Formats: sequence, structure tokens, C-alpha cells
Amino acid sequence: MHEGPIGEPKVGDDQRLPCPIRDAHRRFMDCHAHWHMTADSYMSPDGFRLNLNALIQNLRNITWLLQKRKGDFTNFRHWYGAWQDSAKDDSVMKWIVKSRNRIVKEADLEIHSEAKVRISLDWTHEFEKTLQFPPRFPTRQILAGILVANTIPPTGTITINRRWIDRALPEWELLEATSYAYDRIGQIIYTAHQEAGVEACNLPARQTACVTSDIHSSLTCMDSADDNRLLHVDLQTGQTIRESRVDFDGDSAELTRMAFEKYGGEFDVGTGDAIDRLPNLLKTAQHVLKVDKSHLTFAYLLD
Repeated sequence: MHEGPIGEPKVGDDQRLPCPIRDAHRRFMDCHAHWHMTADSYMSPDGFRLNLNALIQNLRNITWLLQKRKGDFTNFRHWYGAWQDSAKDDSVMKWIVKSRNRIVKEADLEIHSEAKVRISLDWTHEFEKTLQFPPRFPTRQILAGILVANTIPPTGTITINRRWIDRALPEWELLEATSYAYDRIGQIIYTAHQEAGVEACNLPARQTACVTSDIHSSLTCMDSADDNRLLHVDLQTGQTIRESRVDFDGDSAELTRMAFEKYGGEFDVGTGDAIDRLPNLLKTAQHVLKVDKSHLTFAYLLD
């Protein structure tokens, strides 16, 4: 994420020092929390607009708060000036400055919404189309309009992938743009700590687990923005389908041993192409069903 030592172990609480830029760093943490609030309100136009406006203003205010502490640093003008010059040439950072002025002095951003709709009836029948909708439409209202205007079979799933864009920055999706700006500002927050000789400061963490004063590791929580932009609905029941991901970070040898202990040594995916392997895969599936009385979906990628 930042120009600091990425991936280092977190510093223990007993090694943390008072923050050299307390107000700016605390506001930086506010932006992290507010970014998640903006992401969580992605499907609600008014909620998204409200949180986005606050997020942009706070992102802009961080540098002002940092400049108020310039007297605490002997060479502030040198390192802050270098970062400031690079920010002036950055299209997203310039957009943050102009957007803050627009929000405070003029009006809301001119954001518009694009929705990509995918209808999946079964494995072999999928359709996708990109549509424009008025920004004021909640995603559920978009879904209702699609179902009314189109003859869609009563089985399968429909997915709406929404994207919010500002007309002044059309090449960027807004969660991605604000995440990028947060990352750039994090660089100067990190530099200020280094210049003050503070490896890690003692600002308390927030209620949201990922919002801490740590600025050494990349924020993978901001990489999952797509989850907030997607709405999956079962056409038969009308119920929302939620995606989930489970990562296994264990000892592969131990997992293999546990699998053999439970299922025995009957796992043989065979050799050859997908057709050649099919009989063995079906045999394996039958064995899993016999032991577990159920079977999850498996995907085998053959190269």
C-alpha cells in the first residue's frame, strides 16, 4: 500500500509511541471507516451520495491538518513539498481537491450510474447487457424495472453489477478512486511518522476490525469493493443470493491426511482431457455423497 516496509509484523502495543500528527492521522483513520460506510451504501443512491461527500471532504482535510504541524519538523518543506508536487500531477488527487470545493461551495458531484445486468438461466444460457439508469434509482428498483420490461423465465439468477462514476473523472469508478486517494495520502502519513522517528503510534483502533493506526500493511479490505456492487437474485424465489469466500491456509499434507482418513484412498481424477477424466470424477463424487450425504460444487481447471 504505502512506501514503507510492507508486510512487516505489527508492532506490539508496548512499543508504540505518541502519534506525531495525531489530528491528521486520526482523520486518516476516519476516512478508512467512512470508505467502508460508502461501500456498504453502494446500492442506495442517497446513502452513497451522503457518505461519498463526507469521505471526499475528510480526504482533503487531512493535508490541511498535517500542514498545521509543520513547525514540529525541521525539514517539513522538503519531504512534504516533494509529495505535494507529485499529487499536483495526479488526476485523482486533483479531482479530490476540486470535488471538495464543489461539494462545499457549489453542489453535489455529478455522479451517474451504470448497471451491467447478467441473466443466467443455466450453465449454457447466459445473457449480459449494460444499461444506463437515473442515479436516483435504488438497485432494487432497477431490478423491478428489468423484470417488468422483459420476458424472463422464472428460474435461474439475475445479477446487477452497479458502478458509480463522476462526470469529472469518467475513467474511474468512485470506490476505486477514493481508495487510490486514501493510499496516496497514506504515503505522506507514513513519511511523517518516519521523520518523527515513530515506527508505530498509539492511536486506538476503531470498532471496525481493519481500522487501526497501522500503516505498514496493504489494506486488502479495500480490494473487495466488487462485493458491494453486486446484487444476485434467485428468479424463482426472489431471494438475494450472497457470495462468500473461504480461504484455506493450512498444511496441505495435513489436509490430505485428513481427507484420506475420512474418505479412504478412492480419489483418482484420472488422466487425459476433460472427457477422459469424467468417469473417475463421477466415481469420486458418488463416494463423497455416500460418506457425507451431500456434495458441494467443485471446479477443475485443466490447462
